[in-house]
Amino acid sequence: MPVGVWIEAESSTSGFAEWKTPIVVGGLTSAKYKFNLDRGGRYAVHVGCGGSAEDWALDLPSDWVDGNKNNFVCNDIHPALSAAAGAVLKKLGKARAALAQGIPYGTCVTR
Repeated sequence: MPVGVWIEAESSTSGFAEWKTPIVVGGLTSAKYKFNLDRGGRYAVHVGCGGSAEDWALDLPSDWVDGNKNNFVCNDIHPALSAAAGAVLKKLGKARAALAQGIPYGTCVTR
């Protein structure tokens, strides 16, 4: 679960983004953020998951991006947990859920 968003700016001032409390839908979490790049330029998003706003359990970084509106999808689901969920669903005769959505563990990608 996201607990904070840090914007690492290439040519602007970096800092914590304003963001709204995450919404959980079907096991996936959506959070909106806002940040002003005072000198423009590229940036990377770091999404903190787990822990607290001051002490993140995980820091999920993105690659550098351009533009003033980007959507990021992050994977904070440990591979062992994903495998265990898949095994349970298989035993129940259910289709395997793609919990990681094809995103490497511990990262964020633009979509």
